[in-house]
Amino acid sequence: METIYTFGLIFTKNNLMEYRKIHYWQYEPGEEEERVLEAALALTKKGRHNRYLSEIATFITEHTGAKYIVIGQLSEDREHIHTLIFMDDKKLLDNYTYPLKGTPCEVTLAQRFCYHPFDVAPSFPEDKELQELQIESYLGSILLSEENEPIGLTVLMDAKQIENAAFAEHLIMVLSPAIEEEIKLLR
Repeated sequence: METIYTFGLIFTKNNLMEYRKIHYWQYEPGEEEERVLEAALALTKKGRHNRYLSEIATFITEHTGAKYIVIGQLSEDREHIHTLIFMDDKKLLDNYTYPLKGTPCEVTLAQRFCYHPFDVAPSFPEDKELQELQIESYLGSILLSEENEPIGLTVLMDAKQIENAAFAEHLIMVLSPAIEEEIKLLR
């Protein structure tokens, strides 16, 4: 079965067609973005290895320009996120667990997508990490189980506005099934 993507994002996962609604944008990928999305699809078919999530995170940051990326797993109590990947300028940082309450990640899990183009830190004064890292912009997307239940999230953050948020969301959605599969294997 051929793997395809469209603006509505249709792709194969275990030979089943899956549809994921993405945030509505007045957006059409350009030629370079089409090439990046094709490369992302190729990455999802690549053999798994112990640094696969890191490779995906690096790919996302390279093509979105975001300073920070987090790939996180939702805790069993559904009140915390444990980072599986936390990168600053493509450099892996130590993983940690943080509470969801009062963070844009809490909104992401509730709404499946969250984008704050600017002033995200003042909007979430309880989130001290946003203040410490001087985060201006946030884009988060939910990760789902086969039962369509939240299992984690992918987040981009930057001290400046995230460029081309529509493309960034599209890229994350193309790579989400591979990330979700990795999280499933970690459980």
